[in-house]
Amino acid sequence: MPLVSIILPVFNGVVTLGDTVRSLLDQTEPDWELLIIDDGSVDRSLALAESFAATDPRIRAYAFANGGQAIARNRGIELAQGDYLSFIDADDRWHPDKLRAQLAALTADPDVGWVYSWTLLTDDDGQAIARPVASPFSGWIYGPLLVTDFVSSGSNVLVRRSALAVVGGFDPACVPSEDWDLWLRLAWRFPVAQVPAAHVFYRQRPTSSSENVWRQERVSRQIIQTAIARSPDHLAPYRAVIWGNRYKYLLFKALDGPARSSRGWTAIRFAAVVLWCDRGVLKQWQLCLGVALKILGMVLPGAIGRGVGDRPALQRIQDRILALTRMPRFDRPIGAELDATQSPSP
Repeated sequence: MPLVSIILPVFNGVVTLGDTVRSLLDQTEPDWELLIIDDGSVDRSLALAESFAATDPRIRAYAFANGGQAIARNRGIELAQGDYLSFIDADDRWHPDKLRAQLAALTADPDVGWVYSWTLLTDDDGQAIARPVASPFSGWIYGPLLVTDFVSSGSNVLVRRSALAVVGGFDPACVPSEDWDLWLRLAWRFPVAQVPAAHVFYRQRPTSSSENVWRQERVSRQIIQTAIARSPDHLAPYRAVIWGNRYKYLLFKALDGPARSSRGWTAIRFAAVVLWCDRGVLKQWQLCLGVALKILGMVLPGAIGRGVGDRPALQRIQDRILALTRMPRFDRPIGAELDATQSPSP
């Protein structure tokens, strides 16, 4: 039986799937199986997956009717045989030492249920567009993880099968933020280990469907409300920073998508929530001006908008928004076992 099961859902991902699989073949930890879950692709994704499976017995390809990424990941969980599970999207890549380092961190502490590494954001060509998303947090991280999703990617975590069985799999109702929802449920029940190295290369693709940002807002609100309800007394002082940080992320997503007026007006609304929760961002007046110009480029008609929004200095202005993320100091760790010693858990 393999030690690690890697679950890779793919839907019409033939362009990037090969690079993703090759990054897994380069892993310095060899004891793994790869389950490629084709989620109803109509391109050659399944054929490519089957070609990899034909050359390496550790790889298996499965074809299903389209159900969405959360359902595809859950199908992989059901088929997995390993004691540890990890997930990777069909357009992301791993550093060769990712599995080896994460396994070492998990096996070093039997109380730890899961582990994450740092993430490097890349453009569509695989080039870094920012410094790694580096975090100092380990142990009971429920509070900090709710304030901001520093795990950053569904392609990051390695989790014990036993821990995943306790909290359940990915919730299809939380797409496209189902990974953050699962990490929060894990953080509520189990401490986490951290590998302080950029092992996940997370591709930022501005071609996502225009509906995603509105759905992501609805889902984010649902996840935050549920998460706060688990420990309302302890999390009450941090509500403004939790909401402010999430809307900074949503503003980033709105500006990073197709330059349509509907997204521009949505970005205005998101920016208003950010200012309501964190007026300190006004001190970054140059960034605020850049965001305003980028939004104008989206809402103004035709050539006028393109003339404003396509200036080189504004092309990646949204990336700087994430640098405004705030992280307060928590006076105590938060988690199911920890809260149970002071008050009944919801």
